[in-house]
Amino acid sequence: MLIPDKVKVGSITYQVKQEHIDKTDDGLYQFGVTDYLNAVITINSDYPQERKEQTFFHELMHAVFFESSNSDQAADERLVDSTGLMLYQVFKENELANLKKS
Repeated sequence: MLIPDKVKVGSITYQVKQEHIDKTDDGLYQFGVTDYLNAVITINSDYPQERKEQTFFHELMHAVFFESSNSDQAADERLVDSTGLMLYQVFKENELANLKKS
């Protein structure tokens, strides 16, 4: 599955970058980050493709909740993770990410 360079969420176009992300100050790994103000989703390029794909859907859910005026849900990692994982699974298992516009 190709991770897009940009994705439209509501009326906002988010740029999608794949680059190295340092660990947090607490030493935790970061798979991805969503910057709402600048409309940028960054996926850590240091991981295998499947992890990056999964992370893209996780970060996409952050953006979806934020842009739909659900900031509380955007900050809820458990909700974001579960919906992102399920959305990724649906796209991957049904080969939806490979569909092209006709």
